[in-house]
Amino acid sequence: MVFDKEILGVATTFIYAAKTLEQQMNSITKGNIVMNCSLFVPYAANSAFACELILKSMINPPQIPQKHNLDVLFNLLDVTDRNKIETEVRKQLSNNGKEISHKDFVKKIVTHSKAFEEWRYAYDFTNCSEKKYDKDFMDTFMDCSIEYAVSQSKK
Repeated sequence: MVFDKEILGVATTFIYAAKTLEQQMNSITKGNIVMNCSLFVPYAANSAFACELILKSMINPPQIPQKHNLDVLFNLLDVTDRNKIETEVRKQLSNNGKEISHKDFVKKIVTHSKAFEEWRYAYDFTNCSEKKYDKDFMDTFMDCSIEYAVSQSKK
């Protein structure tokens, strides 16, 4: 269920920003690692924040925590919403040859729970490989979450 369509709308703007940065990363010659890394930082921050906003749009407003934690937000969703998102993420990853179990899904959510804060404060690290960010998982999580939230907002 979507409680706040305004938050969902804002999430789409961060998705658009992330997708635009991703297109730019993909258009850069593969040898230009410095430029690719410099675009990856805002890409990761935007996509992680988009994921948080999507989840916040599906949480009853009095329960929305005023912090950034993907794991906490995901676990505040109704169990039906969590299960549907997880099932779709795992299905999409499997279709792309990346089979993950429920345990792996939970581990990835926990691993990326602070992704927005970590990538937003990228100046704290000098090499983007210092932070873990599973782009395939987060892209799939973002895409499946927004598709599910939009479908629920139309009900």
